[in-house]
Amino acid sequence: MTRAKETVTLCEAAVHSNPFSPQLPDTPYLVRSALARDLEIQPELHWCYRTLGMRDVDLGFAGRQAAGSATHAALDAIAAGRALVVESVRPGARLLTQQGVAVGRLSSSCACPQGGSSVRPSAAWFGAPVSRRRWSTEAACVVRDGGS
Repeated sequence: MTRAKETVTLCEAAVHSNPFSPQLPDTPYLVRSALARDLEIQPELHWCYRTLGMRDVDLGFAGRQAAGSATHAALDAIAAGRALVVESVRPGARLLTQQGVAVGRLSSSCACPQGGSSVRPSAAWFGAPVSRRRWSTEAACVVRDGGS
C-alpha cells in the first residue's frame, strides 16, 4: 500500500474552462469526468468574514450605562467565544447577547462594508473584555479642562 504525498484536484466550469487543463497529459493517474449534476451556487461562498478591532467598537458604551444595569451584569457573565447578535452593519448598531441585552455598539468609525440590503451580519462572537480607565489613557489623548 502506498500513500500519495500530494493530491491535486482540479475542477473547471463548462463555460469558463481552465486554460491549463487541456495541456495535462493523459496518464493513469489523471481522471477526467463530467459532473453527475450541475453544482448549486452556495451563498456562503460570498460571505465576507471581518474581525472587528478596537476602533470598530464603541469602547465607552458600557461606561455610559448606569451602575448595576443589565449591560454590566451581562458583561460580567459573558465569556470569550459567546455568540452575539449584531443589529446591522451601520455605525452605531448595537451588539446584543442572545437574550437581547446590549453589551456594546459599533463605533462611528467602524469600517464594516456597506452594501444596502445585501450586506448583513450573520454571526458575531465576543472576543475579550477591554477595560479602560482615564488614568491609563495616554496623556496626549486626555481632554483636560482649562486648555492645558
